[in-house]
Amino acid sequence: GSSVKFTKDSFTMDKVFQLVVNTFGSKSKRDILSMSTGFGKSLSKSEFPVGQILANERKRKPDGGQNECFYCNGKYNEGAKVHMKKDCPKRKEDFAKGYYRTSIFKAAKSGPAKVAAVRATRSEVAVGQVEVATPSSGDRTATDMEQEADSLDDLTMQLEYARSRLALPFLNHLVRFGMKVLLALVALPYATGATDFNAQAKVIVDAMTIDELIGQMTQVNINYVIQDQNAKKVVDPSKVEELANQRIGSYLNSPFSLSTAANVTGWSATEWRSAISQIQTTHKATTGHPIIYGVDSLHGANYVQNAVLFPHQINVGATFDPAFASQMGRFAGRDTRAAGIHWIFGPCLDPPRHKGWPRIMETFGEDPAVVADMGRAIVQGIQSNNVAACFKHYIGYSGSASGKDRDPVTLSKHELLNIFMLPFKAVIDAGIMTGMDSYIALNGVPTSANRQTSIDLLRTDLKFDGFLVSDWEEIYMMQYFHQYATNRDDAVFKAMSDSSLDMSMVPTDTSFIGIM
Repeated sequence: GSSVKFTKDSFTMDKVFQLVVNTFGSKSKRDILSMSTGFGKSLSKSEFPVGQILANERKRKPDGGQNECFYCNGKYNEGAKVHMKKDCPKRKEDFAKGYYRTSIFKAAKSGPAKVAAVRATRSEVAVGQVEVATPSSGDRTATDMEQEADSLDDLTMQLEYARSRLALPFLNHLVRFGMKVLLALVALPYATGATDFNAQAKVIVDAMTIDELIGQMTQVNINYVIQDQNAKKVVDPSKVEELANQRIGSYLNSPFSLSTAANVTGWSATEWRSAISQIQTTHKATTGHPIIYGVDSLHGANYVQNAVLFPHQINVGATFDPAFASQMGRFAGRDTRAAGIHWIFGPCLDPPRHKGWPRIMETFGEDPAVVADMGRAIVQGIQSNNVAACFKHYIGYSGSASGKDRDPVTLSKHELLNIFMLPFKAVIDAGIMTGMDSYIALNGVPTSANRQTSIDLLRTDLKFDGFLVSDWEEIYMMQYFHQYATNRDDAVFKAMSDSSLDMSMVPTDTSFIGIM
């Protein structure tokens, strides 16, 4: 199509705006959004330059209808019974044939021929191997975790269809998630060796459907299933059953993180175990699978009453004593696991570059070498108690020039590799099990859709083969904060296409499942 070129002298906002209008013309916001989606039907008709509008309005059906299904808009309802997009019979029929489209109102984008072409170019995939599709270099296989495994058989066939229709690596990442983490985190204390839980995880993953795998990628805040009862926070069984029916894979957070109850700010270890046991029992009865629970134990198990608390990381960093950091991690892991939780969102490995950055207290300081040494030590302490540590926030999160949280960050390759990467490399080499993405846009691209950092650097160069979770609502932030995606669907598509994320910390609803 048309393009716009600028000289140094012509590069002013007024001239850019005028050149865009002159080249592409102008349309109303309503018309612009309606060019590629069903949005914009009730928007202003005032003129905007084409290409300048991002959708932030509430999602509408493809033809403006009100039925539940976004795929067929109720056309394929069975009698008077409505259905959701994930249950649409027409969508399942199309996908079974290898056809992909966002709704029946759009032309299919791929078919059986493309599926066959994808299959023809692929070698058999061993269990634990993860293929990452890149437009430039074809499929790239990450470090395999089980050298002598059998093929994925029927699951591989499902993944071929999924990848061919979506051109996404997300299900393959989930296979890694299932093989290495799903059973490892929950059953690790009972496993006699890596072969045990890998073999058990293979059986679980082989039996999962695509919808179940997508559910496993979804993480929801604990407050979704909590109700206040007699001045206490208790688990709502009906809400837990609702999430179990959607195959949710993970919960996070403390029910006291947003509000207290009768001046109580946390559960005891016994109360935590009781609540999580109730959740686990429901999920196992419904799906046959446990959930993974994660929490921010930042300086000890700070959400568990009477746990041993340490100073924040900035104080521990000032000791320059890795042994002390290791002890801090050991106690945090011990007390977190005592509460029935096997996943800690930490340590924070961000070396701050501005003294006004609001999360300095969570870091080990500005020296990347110190952060690397202390980070390695605390990870070893945490994981010595069969609790998974999680590096965060990958990568460049603390590089804000303004000092404001979540501001865009611009870094040279030298800064990225020699300052910000060093601590992450240290903990990856030390065997950290999981990682967390960051909120920022790095050099103009959100980290949740940044192929260079999430795939090329993290998976290929650093050889991280654990699983990666987004930060709080990070994927959706590509729409409403970064304005990098036109809507939530586009944000999810970009994240699954251009990152190696395995789990979405949604976290306040289950919309991620419907979008996928």
